[in-house]
Amino acid sequence: MATAMGDSLTELAAIVSDRSQTLVGHLKARGLQQPTFGPQQLASLPLEQSDTDIQKVRRELIEASRCVTALAQGPREILSFYAFAYHDLSSLGTILKFRIAELVPLDGSISFAELAKKAGLLEDKLVRILRYAFTNYIFTESPEGHVSHSAISATLARDPKFATFLQLVVVDLFPPASRLVESLVQHPFSERPTETAMNIAFDTKDVFFSWLKEDIARQERFNIGMAGFSDGGDRPQNVDVAAYPWQDLPKGSTVVDVAGGSGHVSLAIAKAHAGLRLVVEDSKAVVETSEADFTRSDQSGLQSEVSFRAHDFFREQPVKGADVYFFRQIMHDWPTHEAVMILRQLLPALKVGARVLISEYVVPPPGVLTGLEDKMIRQMDMQMMAIFNAKERTAKEYKDLFAAASPRLHFTRTFQVSASDSSCIFEAVYEAGWEKPVLLRDRLHKQYGPVVRINPEELHVRDKEMYLQIFKVGSKWRKSDRFYGAFASDNSVFNVSDPSVHREKRLALSPLFTQRAVLDLEPLIQRRIDRLCGRLVEYHHAGNAVNFHFAFRALAVDVVTDFCYAQSYNQLDIPDFKGRHVVALEANASLLYLFKNLTFLASWLAAAPLWIMKLYSADGAGNAEMLREARNQVKRLIEDRSLLKADHATVFQRLLSLFPKPDEDTVTYLTQEANTLVTAGSETTAEVLTVGLFRILQSPTMHQKLLAELKQAIPDVNKPTAYTELAKLPYLTGCVKESLRATYGVLGALPRVVPKGGVMIHGHFVPEGTTVGMDHYSLHHDETVFPDSHKFKPERWIEGDAKEMDKYLASFSHGTRQCVGIQLAYAELYMILANVIRRFDLRPYDGFSEDDFVFRDVWLHSLPKQNLAAFVTPKKV
Repeated sequence: MATAMGDSLTELAAIVSDRSQTLVGHLKARGLQQPTFGPQQLASLPLEQSDTDIQKVRRELIEASRCVTALAQGPREILSFYAFAYHDLSSLGTILKFRIAELVPLDGSISFAELAKKAGLLEDKLVRILRYAFTNYIFTESPEGHVSHSAISATLARDPKFATFLQLVVVDLFPPASRLVESLVQHPFSERPTETAMNIAFDTKDVFFSWLKEDIARQERFNIGMAGFSDGGDRPQNVDVAAYPWQDLPKGSTVVDVAGGSGHVSLAIAKAHAGLRLVVEDSKAVVETSEADFTRSDQSGLQSEVSFRAHDFFREQPVKGADVYFFRQIMHDWPTHEAVMILRQLLPALKVGARVLISEYVVPPPGVLTGLEDKMIRQMDMQMMAIFNAKERTAKEYKDLFAAASPRLHFTRTFQVSASDSSCIFEAVYEAGWEKPVLLRDRLHKQYGPVVRINPEELHVRDKEMYLQIFKVGSKWRKSDRFYGAFASDNSVFNVSDPSVHREKRLALSPLFTQRAVLDLEPLIQRRIDRLCGRLVEYHHAGNAVNFHFAFRALAVDVVTDFCYAQSYNQLDIPDFKGRHVVALEANASLLYLFKNLTFLASWLAAAPLWIMKLYSADGAGNAEMLREARNQVKRLIEDRSLLKADHATVFQRLLSLFPKPDEDTVTYLTQEANTLVTAGSETTAEVLTVGLFRILQSPTMHQKLLAELKQAIPDVNKPTAYTELAKLPYLTGCVKESLRATYGVLGALPRVVPKGGVMIHGHFVPEGTTVGMDHYSLHHDETVFPDSHKFKPERWIEGDAKEMDKYLASFSHGTRQCVGIQLAYAELYMILANVIRRFDLRPYDGFSEDDFVFRDVWLHSLPKQNLAAFVTPKKV
């Protein structure tokens, strides 16, 4: 019976009578104790969890009884009962705090007067509190003026660990629940674990577990209480031993019990299944206590099978190549973003075939559980919300955690833990598959050291000081022709490897990209930003979310084409911002790794007819069209130089002044340079803006902090502030630089050729002509430079050594081959972020999650979901 709410009172009463008789008959037939209110009653009915038939009868009896009560009371009365139910907790809390259950004899009674004296309370108040408790069947007044135990109060006296759990609820869990409404008002869209009802209730900025550790008594109450809770109900610690086929693991298999606390579950597994090696991980303090208890206890034969080690599961998993990684009731304590991060910390440690287990309560679909069962799991879900901003999840949501952590974590099976479907173990297996090249290199370096051979002709090196030597002004390390020749733009300043030729081409462009020259472009940039803002207002009036993934690309393309040709491609005017040139950028990015490994392909496709390109990819043809349009554009400008008239300097004014009568080879060079500038000046800038904006929106605190700074700098929302002033803002600067750091510029290795004479690299002699690659990912995640490098923290650029960090911020590379457009990019980043955040209220789309930031490594940083969207509302002030 899923619900009896639609049944009549007489039908419900009949169900109560029938199920009561069935339950009593079941107990009598087995010689088991009948349920009573007396103090000798067992704490739980003596029913086997595995006996699903009698458990179903019990659940139906409870639900029908609840429905009878609700119907007999009527809506108004029952709502009043709910409203005043907090006194249930206050009376229970008093009983626990003053240890009343221990003061009342189990086999007799005690007078109110004597009990009040022993408890140290005013008799009148104690009598009133206990007589309220009597209405909940806690104690009984027998004889008159005396207190005796009932079944419920006797449980408090006999089970001190469970009593401690109830005290934990009253003292530590109820106060946050009482502030839940206030937290929803203050943080209506937040899922951060530091913006919870718990933070408000206890006036702390810490997450719950950090706050817990600040008080030894509080921590002890939590540890004992949770053990008391686990020992009863439908989920004692031993159920995880019985529910999962540990016996199927080969002898000698390693099982890592992540955040395993005292190790009770691991000990139970070790006792039941000899030959497994179990590693219990938890905080240093917990491990020290648990290991000492384990050593003192009589666990003969298990010392060699169970070990303890300190580990923070937000750090990389230190036990590599284990067979099973087990999380028992961990994920429900964390919001989805953090839960995914916990799983991702396993990835460097996982071998193919490793199993990851998540054992949790599960929220079933509506109607599956009876009302009381459903209420109990909803209570836990509400508690997770109040304490952690976390949740009890559905089966699908747990499976989605695996997928969000890695596409190689393949969900395989579910194992039922409880008699109902409300508690399960989810298993995922780490499968062989394509690994992001940047993460593969990262893993290989962690395994083998700073020098790794990644193919027969190329080394990859991780050494931040060597990076500064290779990528410095005057470096003799040349670009690799084999790699850079794959871009089909051999003549552009980006691709050319010969230092003297590069110097000549860079000198031609450099005057256009100085800081002074970029300041002169500010009106151009602002015009395009204003056009974007106008489009955002249109989206607001239509009630549609803005996909900033495409909007920022359209804006960047329009800025750079206006700068190059004095004529914009006007991608901002196209519906959904998905013009051909924007779409072409995406298609081209996805082909970069193919071009890198099949070096002939880019040149061949660039020369092929468009219909061939469209056979390969309808979108991919856009890049060929871009190249052709660049050539047509160059030819039009050569033929009619009046087209270059503009209120700002343009790239082709400069280039055509250097080549007044260009021949065909020069036209090819100018075409390649134009296409390179448009591509490099739009895709990477837009990616930084997209990731940066949504990382800021992900944190309401960060968003408000930046907005407060911008309001001071831009008091009138309708009057933009100059770029030079924006560049002085410390928090905006932190956001811009952190956005650059989080997107890397490029993810792929930047190959250079060892100069004449060879070099020594970490004890290895590397001969001249060898290709050596280094990437920005390893620099940007060097923990000695950027602590907590995988967290987006603009504050690091204010509180830390910004000058030192700037040395290793490599988004634009360094040295002679540094991106020529660095100053233009910085101007766009500051101005666009400032304008969008200052001029609009922004709310991410409803499905926004950490999963939106999962990137592809296509040499560039690329977001495959392409759906970072937000609803916008223009600000009036």
